[in-house]
Amino acid sequence: MPFNFAATCASLHANMRPQHSAFFTFTALATLGLTMSCVNEDDAELETTTDEQSVVTSLARPLQAAAWVAPPVYNGQFSGTAPTGNNIGVPNPTWNISQWGTPQALLPKAGAASGWINANNVSRVQYYATEASGTNVYELAQNGNTGTLPCNTEFDLFLGTNDPLTYAGKPDGFVQSAPLSTLTAATMSLGTKVTYEQFNRRCSLNFAGYLSAIILTNPTAGQTLFYQIYLRDSRGTTPNMAWCPDYEHAANGAFCVDDAITVLGGTRVQANGVRVNNTLNVLPRIKTILATAHKKSNANVVLDRDPAHWMIQNVYIGQLLQGGMVPTSRWYNYSFTVQ
Repeated sequence: MPFNFAATCASLHANMRPQHSAFFTFTALATLGLTMSCVNEDDAELETTTDEQSVVTSLARPLQAAAWVAPPVYNGQFSGTAPTGNNIGVPNPTWNISQWGTPQALLPKAGAASGWINANNVSRVQYYATEASGTNVYELAQNGNTGTLPCNTEFDLFLGTNDPLTYAGKPDGFVQSAPLSTLTAATMSLGTKVTYEQFNRRCSLNFAGYLSAIILTNPTAGQTLFYQIYLRDSRGTTPNMAWCPDYEHAANGAFCVDDAITVLGGTRVQANGVRVNNTLNVLPRIKTILATAHKKSNANVVLDRDPAHWMIQNVYIGQLLQGGMVPTSRWYNYSFTVQ
């Protein structure tokens, strides 16, 4: 019997948290126990290096001068590319831009001295070919103080690697890893700068967060884990294996957990315009999380603790807000490698 992917996606989309709408198809497949393999003939282009100790393989393709743009509501298709027409030598971008929860489309805007801008009245993405010793730099900006966005709701602006299971026919941005039990390291590296952060007491809850996230899949148990590493929370909070409340209520195989970058030994980003570079082996922390065999607090679902059943599937980076915050951040030189 053929799998009605479109129907399942539409059903899941109506019930997912906004910040994970771009990736809910992973949950759809994992819940059905299907293997999520995204390797194709293009993967030979990814970098593999060797040393005396081990083989280092790059799983994430680098950020490029263009990106696909997702519509405000997921429909299985990108609305286009940024820049429009994509005539800058990147015919098939491997990353995409999403702004879950925001009701307006991102459209091309004039005014960039170099690069390009896509924006609406609450979100903006600006691309710089070079900036602060980085290449293919993306600036993300949001405005929660316009009154357009309701209170007590999260709004996201993310850059994510493509997965053909989410957007059919688009090139992979990330190669699924081998099982975690076979890896000795999984290293995330990126630069982040918060160039502007304004607090406005428009709602009862007002904050901005900046994060680098990893999506893991477990087809054996039919589970998906969203692991979000907060590089900065404007409130100064430092989550330490904090399980996301919305997922704790769902009687399915989707889990979500938050950590602060400092929990992993990394450096917290400050809102001072100074770029912070973090390079961290996240594998030990992920294995520690799995070893808890966490049981959802409001559902009888237990996280599979066996690392042999888990693989790294995809990544996303970016920012989110609630209330009247006005944050702006820049993102540099992302990479993800395994050994």
